[in-house]
Amino acid sequence: MTAAQKETLGFQTEAKQLLHLMIHSLYSNKEIFLRELISNASDAADKLRFAALKNDALYEGDSELKITVDFDPKKKTVTITGQALNNIGKLLIGQGNFKDLGGPIAIAQMSGQAAEQGALQLFFFMAVLSINLGLINLFPIPVLDGGHLLFMGIEAVRGKPLGDRAQEYGFRIGLALVLILMVSVTWNDIVRVLGL
Repeated sequence: MTAAQKETLGFQTEAKQLLHLMIHSLYSNKEIFLRELISNASDAADKLRFAALKNDALYEGDSELKITVDFDPKKKTVTITGQALNNIGKLLIGQGNFKDLGGPIAIAQMSGQAAEQGALQLFFFMAVLSINLGLINLFPIPVLDGGHLLFMGIEAVRGKPLGDRAQEYGFRIGLALVLILMVSVTWNDIVRVLGL
């Protein structure tokens, strides 16, 4: 075929359809899919244990790695829980290490590592990342959804909304906190990449 005869065709799909196709074409048996998810989580824990042989700080003070699987037969759902909330809690009470937080560069690197391990691992990573971002969005910081819920809760208790000035200051402080977090995790990424 010559260059003049070449034809380019467009392709569009939704992520939900692609994920459904991926899962159902690779794993028609749900038990096998679940086993693969747990196996991937277990592999990640093993990699952390191996890396922690040289650097015990990777455990962040908790060397007991857990994967919790709960099955609800009524709802026909399976919940796989890692340690995201545990790690966030440790950061909030000062027991975690802020330098372990990653920003956009770390996310890109981890996405690449997940993609190298296959499409299923990449989709699993995307799901975990989405859940973590959703949890962060629920923090009671005024510019986030959790902050809006906080203001609504205050309104429910007081019987009237906070004044415009109080809300404005809340949003300014919240925006400052979010910007500081973004700059800090990006700085952590730069330091980690450059080895400083």
